[in-house]
Amino acid sequence: MELSMTLFLLSGLYTLLSSSPPLLLSSSHEYQFVNISKTWAEAQSYCREKYIDLATIDNTEDVARLSKIFNGFSGIKDRVWIGLYDNIKSWKWSLNNSDYYNDGAEYGNWNVKEPNNLGSSQYCVAIEQNGLWNDRACALELYPVCYDANATNRYILGERGMNWTVAQSYCRQYHTDLATVRNQTENWMIQDMISTSQVWFGLSRVPWRWSDRSNSSFRLWGRDQPNNYLSIQQCVVMSEKTGLWDDVYCGDEHPFLCHRGDERKQRTVNRMKIHSC
Repeated sequence: MELSMTLFLLSGLYTLLSSSPPLLLSSSHEYQFVNISKTWAEAQSYCREKYIDLATIDNTEDVARLSKIFNGFSGIKDRVWIGLYDNIKSWKWSLNNSDYYNDGAEYGNWNVKEPNNLGSSQYCVAIEQNGLWNDRACALELYPVCYDANATNRYILGERGMNWTVAQSYCRQYHTDLATVRNQTENWMIQDMISTSQVWFGLSRVPWRWSDRSNSSFRLWGRDQPNNYLSIQQCVVMSEKTGLWDDVYCGDEHPFLCHRGDERKQRTVNRMKIHSC
């Protein structure tokens, strides 16, 4: 059974009606709730085939309206997929050079079971004394290894410990950028410089992206979330009761929200469709 509801978000006022009274709407999003349990990837494919994509949620008003709409229906499970996910392989170099993204230029020297995004807070990468890489919390204060394109010795160790963002600014101000490691030889060169337990270099990533590639920075995590429990939680559900978000295993099955389109203004809708499948 597919419960296919046309859900519209209304600026300041909304009403959900199943018969003749109209539904007024004014929003950049038109949502479609699908009451079929699927994995996150299956839900994404379904939304992209039949609508546009899994839902992007822009603000607390969107969440509040959706939660109230859900409360009007029985049989809906507590959590639904939305379009937010975390790709733990989306690493990028600080130094902006397209050569590092070409085929065959993806060198890595990860430690065993790394990267693991422990605690859902490890978005920067450090090299340890053994030369192996580990993802770490970007707030850690480590010595940075900078790259200087104009120096005889291209790799230069910073003078003090700092977090990754400060390290990036430091290297860009006094040298070229944080170091990039493209092969084993360069990895050995940096390894030989390490006198502390680990150092920053130029690899990091941006966590939590929307399936439709929108730039919305809105987040509404539940308490102690996201936590990447057991290091396997990279997709996001929204509670239909509280509106709060939780990271869960992408292979779990939940109903989901798609979005249908953009730039719809002041329309009148008086239908709710029930489809059997």
